[in-house]
Amino acid sequence: MVPDNAEIACQNPTHFAQSTRLAFTPLLKQTPPIEGSSDIDGMFLIRDALRQQGVSEPAAKIILASWRPGTQKCYKSALGKWIQFCARTETHPIRPSLITILNFLATQFQLGLQYNSLNTTRCALSTVVPPLEGTTVGSHPLVKRLMKGDR
Repeated sequence: MVPDNAEIACQNPTHFAQSTRLAFTPLLKQTPPIEGSSDIDGMFLIRDALRQQGVSEPAAKIILASWRPGTQKCYKSALGKWIQFCARTETHPIRPSLITILNFLATQFQLGLQYNSLNTTRCALSTVVPPLEGTTVGSHPLVKRLMKGDR
């Protein structure tokens, strides 16, 4: 069986350069305060992260198009919620702390996100957040432990 693109993203996430510039500030301040009520297309976050790493716009478009439409739809939703959360907590969406990620995932669970959707969210974060403490977001022991407690 060929793994879904979400699984591939968790296993081989794109690594992003550590930029000191907060490029998302204007958009983040315009996001609505209610979680899940936004039309924000979270895929722009992946594109911008790729561009910050030095990937050309044509290459970034091809990479973004590589995800199946269903995966893109799920990632758009998950990353849109992530962007809103980052705006409220004044966190850079590509360089958050591990604690911020854990708090976000816990908040999503408390809001009723089911395991499969929470796992997709974890994979989406793995595509934009560089490794934390030497491991990807999706593979970090505390993130994995949180995911096990959600079942």
